[in-house]
Amino acid sequence: MTLRTASDSMFFNYLVRSNLLNADIWVETSLLGQHIQFENVRMGKAPSGFTGSNLALNLALEWITDCTSKHKMCGDGSLRTLPTRVLDLCIGENCLEASIITGEGKIARYCTLSHCWGQRGNHRLLTKATLSSWLTAFYIGELPQTYQDVIAVTKQLVLRYLWIDSLCIIQDDQEDWERESSKMGDIYQNSYITIAATCAADSSVGMFSHARPIHRPRVVYQERLLSPRILHFLREELACECVETKRCECNYFPSARMSVKEKHAKSLDASLHRKLPLHSRWHSIVEEYCELSMTFEKDKLTAISGVARQVQSILNESYFAGLWSSSFKEDLYWRANTKFRRPKLQKWRAPSWSWAAINGRVICGSAPAVERSADILDLVCNPSSSDMLGELDSAWMEISGSFCKGMLHSVGSPDSDSKTFNVRTETGHNLRSVFLDYDISEDLPIGSLDIFLFLLYSSDEGKGQSGVLLLLRKVAAERAAYERIGITNLDVWSYFDSFPKTRIKVI
Repeated sequence: MTLRTASDSMFFNYLVRSNLLNADIWVETSLLGQHIQFENVRMGKAPSGFTGSNLALNLALEWITDCTSKHKMCGDGSLRTLPTRVLDLCIGENCLEASIITGEGKIARYCTLSHCWGQRGNHRLLTKATLSSWLTAFYIGELPQTYQDVIAVTKQLVLRYLWIDSLCIIQDDQEDWERESSKMGDIYQNSYITIAATCAADSSVGMFSHARPIHRPRVVYQERLLSPRILHFLREELACECVETKRCECNYFPSARMSVKEKHAKSLDASLHRKLPLHSRWHSIVEEYCELSMTFEKDKLTAISGVARQVQSILNESYFAGLWSSSFKEDLYWRANTKFRRPKLQKWRAPSWSWAAINGRVICGSAPAVERSADILDLVCNPSSSDMLGELDSAWMEISGSFCKGMLHSVGSPDSDSKTFNVRTETGHNLRSVFLDYDISEDLPIGSLDIFLFLLYSSDEGKGQSGVLLLLRKVAAERAAYERIGITNLDVWSYFDSFPKTRIKVI
């Protein structure tokens, strides 16, 4: 078959070889005189049309069965210890009730739900007041639509137990929330499958066939990495990811490109068996994670703690607010993406030297071959709960190295989105590659700000001397303490030799 455009400047030749099960398509095209050939182009399939249909869910069951029976890296879906609480779904289409049961000590397969909460007003929550009655039974129709949908899907997959965070953690009991949220990583890792309401903006709209949400919830990222299998309810079709493959109803997943999930699992496996470094993989995790939004920004460290715990089990080292002890100075070499720089947080969430202290996207740099570097003298993180990798009450570092004063200047119109910054050191050197962690315009009423520069590390590698500097400013509320406001690169660091080493505290 040959198709030509009206101008005859482009043509397509199609050759289709097919049978009842498969179709191979060969395509040749001419574009502006250049001939291009594509072989083995996949023929797509029409989706079921409604992601909650029996046709779609039966296909999902086939995918899951194929994964558990054939994929060694995914696991066979063996029985696992249930979480502290799960929903016990009575079997049968006409069963309209469910109950909360204590899962500790019980062995079974269970599902987990990955979803965007939305506003709290849309929820039925497990509370101290509702716990006793829900242990007996509650009417499924009282739940938000997404919860009703996931219960129906769980039953269709012939599973009895389901874990939903808002229904299985007592939401007005801080001690219970802290204890159970620290287990979330294990809960998703041990689940038979995670059902993801990927296109539902909140729990009220349901899972089946909705337009994409405006924001992609960050909490789903962790669940996607940790779950052995995840079933996505998309706008027009179902899709399923596991460690070894990815599938969808239309059969149009690019097979050559690894999914985030597959890449993560293979990185962990390579590090575990061949002792390859995981730190570069962690930097990718941070960048991917910080691209996404989340309902409750205070949970930024908590919502990645399960992945951090998984990485820590291989690295076997200490973790400080998103940074690792053996690569701590390299991990400090992150910067905010200037296109997505946000205002400074009003409420403290993480130390200023951590990427978790800001909202918006970040870029993690690769440290050069270090000739000399600052000395990390002390690192302290005080968790707000028993979860050492989760939410923090306070944190700081004490560091010793070359230190000098400087002046930060804004360049361009104060109202310009493309505004850049320069730094002039007290020795008269100008630094132009300045990356601020957040929008600092409110602190520059006259276009300049007194700051301090701290040499993190330096190198003679390549064409000449280079270094990385932390940009700091004094914290008014605490004597002799500083906070990070950005980072910059230094072309020639030798003039820092004239400054004595100084010990400072950065909070």
